[in-house]
Amino acid sequence: AVVSTQSTGEREAYIRQLQEQLRRADERIEEKDQSNEHLRNNCDELQEKAQQLSSLIKEVEAKFVEKSRQYTLLDQEFNKLQDDHRLIAEFCDKKNAKIGELEGDLRDLIAENQK
Repeated sequence: AVVSTQSTGEREAYIRQLQEQLRRADERIEEKDQSNEHLRNNCDELQEKAQQLSSLIKEVEAKFVEKSRQYTLLDQEFNKLQDDHRLIAEFCDKKNAKIGELEGDLRDLIAENQK
């Protein structure tokens, strides 16, 4: 039989040392597990916020498209009103010129009748 060179006390101290190392390793594993769980929760939260942001962006894009459509319609209506205003102004200018001619003719007739 092989005689052990370690005393019982040394073996017990060595076993206690190994048990302490094992306990610390278990604690580190537990801390890592908690950290991983925390990171998973954060990731889930970020994914939810990203989804909310994506929905919000789509909503804003839809509103932008609608406002752009409304702006285009208003711009077309404004341009039509400007054209109508120009046509009316031209018509009024022609009528005013005709009135001016008629007033001149009327003055001429009045002058001739007064002779």
